[in-house]
Amino acid sequence: MINKTRKVDVICLQQKDDNRYNLPSRVADWERRNLHPAHRVMGLQIREPPFIASGIEYTDAKFAEDGEVLVASGFLIDTITVEAQPIRRQSRNIEQIEIFQRTFCGGQWAPRYSDFEQHRASLFFSLTKKLLPGLLEGTQMPNFERGESDESITAQEEHASVSSAALRIHANRFIVSASKHVGLAPQATQEGDKIVVLLGCDFPVIMRNLRDYWILIGEIYVDGIMYGEAMTELQSGKYTKSKFCIR
Repeated sequence: MINKTRKVDVICLQQKDDNRYNLPSRVADWERRNLHPAHRVMGLQIREPPFIASGIEYTDAKFAEDGEVLVASGFLIDTITVEAQPIRRQSRNIEQIEIFQRTFCGGQWAPRYSDFEQHRASLFFSLTKKLLPGLLEGTQMPNFERGESDESITAQEEHASVSSAALRIHANRFIVSASKHVGLAPQATQEGDKIVVLLGCDFPVIMRNLRDYWILIGEIYVDGIMYGEAMTELQSGKYTKSKFCIR
């Protein structure tokens, strides 16, 4: 499939559970989807408009060592930390608040899927205060404009927002990187793991360096690099392209 499509999106189809068959990290356990049919895992490939983290670049990935290792080009974006202080910092910056809610809800969707996009941030934090009243205690939130007919949150709006967040956060964890990137990563993500953009991959990924090789932890949503922004910074010299040997 990699040779045919010249993309490595297929290795991102991690199912975010234990590796019961001891498969290589780039191989998904397809039985996982049968374990919880009532609450499926929604990967980043289910998206409209689709993500294009590596822009229009194709992969140069090759298999080595009798197919045991996948060698692919890409570049490091950042390092994961476990310090989550930015989540609790008070801020009146609406843009920062919107980044926070987009991370949980999978970003902005195409118009036909985003009936309430214009005030989703307001809705998100209203629901947070309602469901987890102690979480935002003492935090002053900025005022978000709502239309005259939007004075109260409707059941339809609540369902749309909660459903969007629930499908995305299942088996994930909220992370903050060393340079304060905000993301939603697989639950196996640890401090020191790397955010990587692989050429020919529509989604950023979490990788772990084990000295002689890397293992793939899974795809990650990182606000601000989902639509090729990092490729522009690669071309400007901010990042350096390298090879990743993935087992």
